This record gives sequence, structure tokens and C-alpha cells, in this order.
Amino acid sequence: MNAQAQVTADQTQTSQPDRNEIGASFIKRASELKKGDDAGATALVEDAVLDEMPEAFDDLFTKAIAKSTGLKQSPYSKTLRKMRTAPSVSTNPAANAQPTFVNRNPDPEPNPWPLSKVIDYIVRTIQRQIICPPYMVWAIALWTVGTFGFQDCPVFPRLIFTSPTKRCGKSTALATVEALCSNPDRTDGISPAAMFRLIAERKPTLCVDEVDTFFNKNEEYRGIANAGYHYNGKITRMMPTPDGKGWHIADFNVFCPMAFAGIGSMKDTVTDRALTIKLERAAARGSGARRKPLRYRDLEFLRAQIVPHLVAHAPAIRGAMAAGVKVLPAGLNDRAQDNWEPLLALADYVGGVWPRQARSAALALATGDDSLTHRDMLLADLWDIIKEQRRPVARQMWTWLRGGKIGPRPTANPYIRSADAVAELIKIEHRPWPEYGKDSKGMTPNRLAVLLRPLNILPTKQRMSLPQHPGLSFPATASVHVYSVATLRAAYRQYLMS
Repeated sequence: MNAQAQVTADQTQTSQPDRNEIGASFIKRASELKKGDDAGATALVEDAVLDEMPEAFDDLFTKAIAKSTGLKQSPYSKTLRKMRTAPSVSTNPAANAQPTFVNRNPDPEPNPWPLSKVIDYIVRTIQRQIICPPYMVWAIALWTVGTFGFQDCPVFPRLIFTSPTKRCGKSTALATVEALCSNPDRTDGISPAAMFRLIAERKPTLCVDEVDTFFNKNEEYRGIANAGYHYNGKITRMMPTPDGKGWHIADFNVFCPMAFAGIGSMKDTVTDRALTIKLERAAARGSGARRKPLRYRDLEFLRAQIVPHLVAHAPAIRGAMAAGVKVLPAGLNDRAQDNWEPLLALADYVGGVWPRQARSAALALATGDDSLTHRDMLLADLWDIIKEQRRPVARQMWTWLRGGKIGPRPTANPYIRSADAVAELIKIEHRPWPEYGKDSKGMTPNRLAVLLRPLNILPTKQRMSLPQHPGLSFPATASVHVYSVATLRAAYRQYLMS
């Protein structure tokens, strides 16, 4: 036997046990499928082909699928043979399916906006798209900008949009993040083998919708998601050598940002490494102004408008996040500190109000403080109500100024009645006020006072004019509970703008 033949024989002997292990692992996975799980079986067949399962195991493999799922064996055998004999994508792309469109980053903007202006614009966009507390909006915005500089971070958290039921805005939120993040790659279903290969090849921001339909049912997905949390996370597989005569070990680095959306909760090992945004369906009643979120073409235009500025700032973002922060909030556990360190470093780099807002968001998401959530929403909604009530006065002031300041100067009421504030709050859609409280009877003046008291905002009594009653010839007045507009404005600026 010559030297070349001896080497080939050695390769065959060495690789055979590995190939047997591959076949045995796929038979085991097939036997663990659930009854009627056709989607899982089809994905497993695809994995078997991509991972080069030896053909000698085909019959045992498809029999195991049929036994565990209760479905017929022949369709999976045919699919397996068809996929094995199909031409390779790399050898004949034109003969295969249409290539997947990957939304790569555009060229950088020559004259970029300051990063603080860009991230503020992103915040306003997210507020338009979904209904959630301000601290969650801040977390989403920081994560989205962070995708442009995650490469040198030790870890980068996942972003999860979840809800108890459908039509709560999860897909809208994911589409918004996809439009604003770096190198997005969107999928509504993917096999584990395709998932780690896609990440290793493209290094995208992976956006996965409908994860409740397949992700929680297969531990391989969770393994990839958890491995990709760390900069050195990798998946190891046996791959054929270029000449097709042997096998070698190949590592696939799977470190990349990942955003998920689905109904219900994901496994603890994934959520522990994630920023979880819990969305709820908008209230069915109420007469507040409806929001009109941006849709697909609008989001494409938004990406073309905003992302070039982020691409221009990408080197600075990357450097700031790689440097990290020396002092982390004491209220965060070890995992939460790991999740938030790159985002807090980014917030410190942006400056202004962002260092404080980012730390508030980190503590709120880590502790799940619902009372903080409601107070943030309440301050924002009260300030919107006050601005709406003062709009006529603003128009009168404009007319007064344009008219040469003739007549008395228009003035706004420095107080807002507690009863009026409650009446307007329960009209707002997408908020908990119509069903607020353990009895779900809605917001009341007493509950309003309880929520505002920790912020040192207390009601006072003032004598105010009441609406004219048809039976009275003179305006009626009464002593009513009111809140100072100046105090509410100061609290809004302190807690939501600084």
C-alpha cells in the first residue's frame, strides 16, 4: 500500500466513529419528537442533510420520526432523498431558490447628527410604534444603537418582546428594531443548523418572530442563543473535508445581537440573558387619540434616513462599549450587570440625560417594579392632558401677541382638578387606567393621590368655578381637590427627562 492510500485509509478509520455518532444523535433526536410535530420533523430532516448525516442511517432515522410523531415514514424519506440529490447552492445558485435579501448597512452619513439627537429620534419613533413604559423605551433604544458596536463587548444581551396573547404589538416592535439596528436579518422560522451557519457567515442582528411556535420546543435553539451571548460562543460540528474523503472539526462563532418576539415566556436560561419587554393589548374602550404606527415602506424610509448617522458613529460606539463602565448600579444582580454594562457604557458616552435614564431602566427591568411603571406612565399621561387643556390658551396668547397685546393677557389655570385628571386618564387608550386597581374598576381620585404621593405630589383644596348650570343665573364655585401644574411639570422633567 502506497503512502497516499495509507493516509486515506487512516482518515476513513478515524472519521467512521464520528460519522456513527452523528447518525446516532439524529436518531435520538427523532425519537424525542412529539406526536403530530410535522414542522419539527421537517426541520430535523433539513438539519440531517446540512450536518452530513451518513446515508446508512436514513431508514432508521425516518422510522424513528414516524414512530415518535405517529405520522407516515414515506414523506420524510422522500424529502431526505430529494434534499440529498439537490444541487448545492454554492455550485449552482441559479438552479435554487431565490437568495434571501439581507438588509446590510448603508454608507455612513458625511455630516452625521450628534448621537444624542439620533437616539432621541429613535425614542420618539418607538413611542409611536408601541405602548410601554418610558424605561422600556429607553432600553430598546440603547439596545438598538448598541448593535452598531457590540463586536468588542464581552457579552451582549438578547432583546425579547413577549405578551400573553396576540395583537399586542410584538411584530410591530420587532419590525421597528429591525429597521433601526445594524445588519438586520429577519426570519419567522429557522432550523438550528441554518441558524448557527447564518450567524457565523453574516454576523447579523438576528430578528426572530413567532418564537413560541418552534423555539421553546427544541433545546438546540436555546443552546445557540445562549452561546451567542458571549463573544467567544461557538457551535462545534463535524464537517467534510474539501475533497469529500474525510472529516474535520469546525467551529462556528455565533456571537451576535438577537431579538425575539413571541407569545408567552421563553426559557429562563434565555430570559436571564435578555432585556424582556412585556407588551399588553390596548384597552378596547376609551376615546383617546389613536396612534398610527409606521408600516413596512415607512420603516424602510426611516432606515434610510436614520441608519447612515448610526453607521457614521459606529467606531465611537464600538470603542465606548468595549471600554465598559467601572461602577454599576448596586441593585443589579451579577447577570443583570453583565447585560447592562455595554448599554450603560453607551449611555455614558451619549451623555446628557442618558446616564441616569439608562440606570433607571436597568433597575426597573431587573426588579420588575410595576409601581414605578405606573408612575412613569401616569406622569407622562398627566403632562399630555395638561398640554391639551392649555392648547386653547396658547392659541389665544399667539393671537394676543400678533394683535399688539391689546386687552388682558391670556392666562392658563395654574391647577388641574383631580376629578378632571381622572376623567381624562380613563379615556386614554393603551393604558391601564380604565381597569386600574385590584378590582379593575378604574382610576379614582384616591388612587391617583396614592400613586403620586411617593413623588411628593400632593393634592390641595382650591375654590374653583364649576360648569354653568342651566338653572342658575350666576356661576357656581366649590372647594375641590387640585394639583399644581408647576409641581407636575417639575416632576415630569425630573423623572422622565433627566
